Amino acid sequence: MSHPDSRLGLRLVVSLWIVLSLHFATNISRELYPAITLAERGTLAVDEYTGLHPDIFVAPSGRAFINNNPGASVVAAVPLVLARPLLAAAERAARRRLAENPGPPAAVYDDPRPNRQRFFREARERGLDLKFGVAAAVSAVGVMAPLTALLGWLMYRVLRSRGLAPRRAAMYGALSVVATPVFFRAAYLNHNHLLGIAVFASFVLLWQRAATTATLVAAGALAGLGVTMDYSGVVPAAFLGWWAIFETRRAEGEPAGLAALARRTAWFGAGSAGPLLALLGYQWWAFGAPLTVPQSLMPPTEYSVHGFSGMSVPQLDLIGQNLFDVRFGLFAFGPLLLLALPGLWLMPRTWLTRRQTAVIAAYFVGFLLFCSANQFARLQWNTGLRYLLPLVPFCFLYAVPVLERLPAVPRRWMLALAITVSWALAMARESVAESLLRVFVAGPELPWLTVIGKTAPQYVPFLEGAPSPLAALALAAAAVAALWWPLGAARRSTETQ
Repeated sequence: MSHPDSRLGLRLVVSLWIVLSLHFATNISRELYPAITLAERGTLAVDEYTGLHPDIFVAPSGRAFINNNPGASVVAAVPLVLARPLLAAAERAARRRLAENPGPPAAVYDDPRPNRQRFFREARERGLDLKFGVAAAVSAVGVMAPLTALLGWLMYRVLRSRGLAPRRAAMYGALSVVATPVFFRAAYLNHNHLLGIAVFASFVLLWQRAATTATLVAAGALAGLGVTMDYSGVVPAAFLGWWAIFETRRAEGEPAGLAALARRTAWFGAGSAGPLLALLGYQWWAFGAPLTVPQSLMPPTEYSVHGFSGMSVPQLDLIGQNLFDVRFGLFAFGPLLLLALPGLWLMPRTWLTRRQTAVIAAYFVGFLLFCSANQFARLQWNTGLRYLLPLVPFCFLYAVPVLERLPAVPRRWMLALAITVSWALAMARESVAESLLRVFVAGPELPWLTVIGKTAPQYVPFLEGAPSPLAALALAAAAVAALWWPLGAARRSTETQ
């Protein structure tokens, strides 16, 4: 990589990290509980948090666990280990407050949703509210924001390798984040988004590099890591395995024919074996058998009674909702991604061949069908787009050739619309229609600041209501502008010479 490209890529990553960190949310996902216990006590059991989240259940062993794979929790535990002094200090402060004020603590949370009010009240009563706030901030700023920024950098590097000019590739790298649903999803710890990052990183390795041993092992490890995030990762793992064996460029000195296929299969499988064995070991320890999945042990729910623990045949209505529902549909949350459809025909054959496009399209359809067979996908109305997140980078990649062929004016209007929708969702965190309405009527907001306003009577009474985010937005804008100012100044100097 040349030095100018390196500096441009660094500016891109830092800028995206600043923007994403500014928009972090205080939501406490189920994956955060084992991340905290792993960081603090070296265990993925979450006994002390039983009753705080509906996805925490008590296994036959008597220990409590979340009803999902632990990969995202293990990743999030890394910055939380470094933040243990902050977590401990926050918990001590909350418990000291409880000791000094006997009786039920005040728990005013100005939100119409009873589940959020109940969670806030119970967290306050257990002395965990401040600790959870710190953990949410650390996992968002220390995991989700930087990894999502690296996803934008990956898109930038891919487009540079396809011949796009540096600044144009950097623009698309930024747009792959701020003009798509990953902006919304990067706000707090989420396993679907981490799965998507691992899958796209594995794909880029296999696409951009020859089938060396190191490439195959690294790509296999990323594919296996995706499965540790969620069992839906088996679909992209199969896609990546196919790509590794049949589509990756031949390495220097690689044997031909069946020997090459066997070699590629062996090394990709060796890379994926580590994460997969770790997952089986976790299930053995937690649930008594390596092939016992948590979904088979959790108490019955509205959707788990359908099919096998919530998995049935693909449902036609759920396919439509996963794509177009304004509460969580892929194309509703990311209208720019619709350009991937004509992109299937307009993708330059020097980028991806017709056969490779067919393989990627098959992955899209297969993953959509898998997620539309999972009845729990119907719960996305409560959290926004999640299940189809791993498809977003691929859709954006296929949208780029279409954008490049459009005249400047319609392209700018399309990008403006995409950024508006994406930013409104990242701020208001509701359905597409409600997020746009809130932002255009009440003005911009930041998720963490909105929650501070709703809970202000307990912490900062002078911020009660709807505190303005303009100062924070201006500070972030100044920081990003300072990063790019030298580049713009150099360009202007060159143009005047």
